[in-house]
Amino acid sequence: MSTHNFSTEDLAKSLLDKLDRSNIFPPLLNNPETFISTLSNLSLLRPRRPPNAFLLCRKNVQEEAKRKGNCNMRVISKVTGVLWKDASPDEKKVYEKLANRVHEIHYKKISKNTKSTTRSPYLSQNKEITTSNPYPVPASFSTSYSPITFGQGNDILLLNNNNGNKYNYNNYYSKY
Repeated sequence: MSTHNFSTEDLAKSLLDKLDRSNIFPPLLNNPETFISTLSNLSLLRPRRPPNAFLLCRKNVQEEAKRKGNCNMRVISKVTGVLWKDASPDEKKVYEKLANRVHEIHYKKISKNTKSTTRSPYLSQNKEITTSNPYPVPASFSTSYSPITFGQGNDILLLNNNNGNKYNYNNYYSKY
């Protein structure tokens, strides 16, 4: 029994010949709601980013390849790259508009859901979180800040100790 070793290039060329380009440019899947991932409790903590124009094109190529019987993701990615590279700016613009619409819907959905829920259930349950400093600073130790400007307008804040030598840590460390 012989085995056939086909490279990804060969499989991509074969799939490219089988695909109906008119189902990809303009996109057959063009409903932005279908590209929004579902929200769960975990995704509220760190929601997934919406897909960009290329990924939307890849999804259309994947669906078209599924109709033709090929579901190898490496081959689909290779074919999508070839199609995207050869696509005209007008064809890409359709996907970019679709990606912008998906982006808008995605962030509206996330902002609606995050306003009504707490971001961290742990923080809302644990009431004994303290913010006290384990190393208190003496009350007589006051700091003031003064901006220093460099030639390009960048500001940096320096802390100055105006309490004499009693708590002047800079003098202490400069002796050694």
